[in-house]
Amino acid sequence: MLTKEQKKVVLAEMVAYWKNSKSFVFYNFEKMQATEITNLRKKVNSSNSVAFVVKNTLILLSAKEAGLVLDQALADSIFQGQTGIVVSLEDPLAGPKVIDQYYNENRKPEIKGGFFDGRLLTKEQITVLATIPSREVLNQRLAYDLLAPVTMFACSLKNTVAKFVFAINAVKELKEKSN
Repeated sequence: MLTKEQKKVVLAEMVAYWKNSKSFVFYNFEKMQATEITNLRKKVNSSNSVAFVVKNTLILLSAKEAGLVLDQALADSIFQGQTGIVVSLEDPLAGPKVIDQYYNENRKPEIKGGFFDGRLLTKEQITVLATIPSREVLNQRLAYDLLAPVTMFACSLKNTVAKFVFAINAVKELKEKSN
């Protein structure tokens, strides 16, 4: 049981996370063993995210103190029972990807929902976020798509020039034969 002072510290940390983090994933860790939770936290920490557990009342109170207005019906469905949190500090997709990957491998933990771009998200929306490719992959795709027309144009010019050279060469050979 936390003392009032400890709750104030946790509340201040949570308010800071609400204000400065890129995304949250809320999950139910009820049927997880201690070793599974430890493995999950290691994976989360390696993705530059943070995993921890906070009481549901403190989560809701910290969101309110951070100035957020949450969808009450969705909040009621997410913030019941045991709730673990993964906070993405830099890449907003890191937390959803790690939790989704861990769930696909172990069928635990159950994703309850999340928070992204100023609003609460359902479990389904979080799994959609997890399938979005990384920024590097998207940048590579964009570069390829932008480069493709230029490449095709260069190839067609090369082929046109090559045909022109063959035609001139054929005319030259014809003139040489006629002389």
